[in-house]
Amino acid sequence: MLEANGLVKRYGKFTAVDNISMTLNSGETVALLGKTEAEKVPSSVCLPWF
Repeated sequence: MLEANGLVKRYGKFTAVDNISMTLNSGETVALLGKTEAEKVPSSVCLPWF
């Protein structure tokens, strides 16, 4: 299981991700949705993928 609470990612004064929380259980598949890559990358950078 992977649990993340209150993730925040800032680039200088710009807040790209603000207070994201999620729980992923073993075997689950997850997709980050957004119109552009710029909407998804900051969230994935905050998580340790293994």
